[in-house]
Amino acid sequence: MLGTTHMHNDESTGDLIGLGVQMGKDNYAAFYRIKAENITKPVLIGKIPLRGPCWFHSYGITSDYLLLPEHPVTFSFVKLALGYPISLSYERDHTKKY
Repeated sequence: MLGTTHMHNDESTGDLIGLGVQMGKDNYAAFYRIKAENITKPVLIGKIPLRGPCWFHSYGITSDYLLLPEHPVTFSFVKLALGYPISLSYERDHTKKY
């Protein structure tokens, strides 16, 4: 899993909240928590299935919710593997099976 966002501080607990993305056969985003007393062991909060491979810069956090906007663009692993830059590897057709 790739860590893709800036971590946020959970002000109610002092923990850090992060977001990682799993790309490949199954694509999903996963929120995780890093507790101050054990920074070496992330704790999974939950997973969200994604339409295809994508990348997130940040997300929202409130006292009750984690907010993840799913963008209408994913990218092609094939183009990336062939050496295309990321700027030319974006896909907009979500009817494809990834």
